[in-house]
Amino acid sequence: MRSVKKNRISAVFAAVIVILFSAFIGMFTFGRDVFAEPVVPGVPWSAVVEPLLIVVALLISVAYSLVIGRVERSTGEV
Repeated sequence: MRSVKKNRISAVFAAVIVILFSAFIGMFTFGRDVFAEPVVPGVPWSAVVEPLLIVVALLISVAYSLVIGRVERSTGEV
C-alpha cells in the first residue's frame, strides 16, 4: 500500500510536469512572436527555451526517483 507521503509527492511532481508540458505547448501556440525574436543574431529564443524545458523535465524526473527512493527506504517499503 502506498503511503500518503508518497501520494503527495507524486501529485506535486505530476503537477510540475504538467505545468512544464503546458509551457512547452504554449511556447509554440501563443508565444511564436516572442520566441521568434533573436536572443543573439541568428539564434531565436525558442532554440534556447525548448531544450531548457526538456532538460528541466528530465531533472525533475530524476529528482522524483531519488525522493521516492528515500521515502521508500525510510518507511521500509519496497
